Amino acid sequence: MNQMLKELQTEIEKLENQISVNPNEDYNEQFFSLENQFEEIRSFQYNEFDNNILINIQKRIKNLRNELDVYDADGEREAMFPNGEED
Repeated sequence: MNQMLKELQTEIEKLENQISVNPNEDYNEQFFSLENQFEEIRSFQYNEFDNNILINIQKRIKNLRNELDVYDADGEREAMFPNGEED
């Protein structure tokens, strides 16, 4: 397995464990750090096995986003202006 994927998986597991132990804390900064790491490595070339791991990581990040109810400014803007903003 690609080392970067393994490290990211480990960090996601740590955050998931922290959330389960203390769900009332603010984990947005940690979440955004993980999301940024994912965005940096997602465009790399992977073999089929590592690509499946990447897809699994993407699902876990999406689940974390929903669980933490993270504010997504770009998503909000896109929902308000589905055809793009006009000048």
